[in-house]
Amino acid sequence: MSLSAEQLLALIEQGPIRDLDLSGGQYSGLKFVGLRADGLNLRGADLSACDLSDAVLVDCQFQGARLSGAALSRAHFERCDFSGADLSAASLDDGWWLQCNLSQVQASQALMHGVTWQHCDLRGLRLPEQIGPALWMDCEAAGLQAVAAQWFQVQVRRTSLAHAHLAQGRFEQCAFEHCDLERADLSQIVAPFLSLAYSTLDGACLDGARLEGAIFNYARLPQASARGAHLAQARLGHTHAQGLCLSGACLEYADVSYARLQGADLSSAQAKGMRVHGADLHQVCWDGCDKQDLQGDDIPRLQAERWCADARWTLSAL
Repeated sequence: MSLSAEQLLALIEQGPIRDLDLSGGQYSGLKFVGLRADGLNLRGADLSACDLSDAVLVDCQFQGARLSGAALSRAHFERCDFSGADLSAASLDDGWWLQCNLSQVQASQALMHGVTWQHCDLRGLRLPEQIGPALWMDCEAAGLQAVAAQWFQVQVRRTSLAHAHLAQGRFEQCAFEHCDLERADLSQIVAPFLSLAYSTLDGACLDGARLEGAIFNYARLPQASARGAHLAQARLGHTHAQGLCLSGACLEYADVSYARLQGADLSSAQAKGMRVHGADLHQVCWDGCDKQDLQGDDIPRLQAERWCADARWTLSAL
């Protein structure tokens, strides 16, 4: 049986608590600032509007708990399960979440300034319209729904966002590097200078996206679509982009050096000044493409890059 609010507060005053069954408890509006706890069962508990600022909670269960409007600023959660919990309008500012389960969590209107998620399950998480600054590392967020969201200074690394729906979002000073974005919907996003370096975007949709100056170096884009996308001065060096559709896209002064663009569609694209040094352009469709001032192979550079020392000149041969 859960403790009453008075009993719980009295227990907390004695020091860190652990291994308590508080499931279904009614603790709305209580102050747990700086709480230290381990192994708490708070399944289905009402913690709405409570204050857990600066708390450190490890191996705690919050499945289905109500934390709407709660203050979780600077809190540290490790191996905690929040699946199905309600965090709407909660403050998660500057919090650190390690190996936590946040699947199917309702976090609309939550404040997430400076939050860090590491090795967390974010599948089905309902995010607020404004996201960031934030750091996500090694998380699972496949199928994430964040249409028309505002992303600011969000750094995402080694995270799965396969089949995510991020269309019409605005991304400012953001990076999704070494991420899995297979078949993700990034259509009509506004994301100048967005970094997608080393990420996998097989079959992803970037139609109509504004990606001026974006960084795709070493990314995978086979069979992806970027019809009508704005990619002026974008960097696509060393990308694997076989079959990439760039029909009607703006690629003015983009750099696709050493990109593998076999079978890509650049029909009606604007490729003025595009750099294609060392790129594989076999079977590319150029119909109606503006190739004015296209910068082809730099022969002296290619010779220098492909030069190999004679075996007789190596130290092992001396």
